Amino acid sequence: MKQQQQQLEQKLNSAAEEQKKDIQVELDRVIQELKRKDTDTYRDSHACRRQYTLD
Repeated sequence: MKQQQQQLEQKLNSAAEEQKKDIQVELDRVIQELKRKDTDTYRDSHACRRQYTLD
């Protein structure tokens, strides 16, 4: 996701004016998803946990 964000930022800097709005919308969507996934709650709910027993 962070690579996608960087690519979109590069495209935004070099894009024509009529394309900038579409690229900005996509970039905003990626940033929002990164923010959502960068929370402790998200990480805890998507973590793979294994229970080990000592026999």
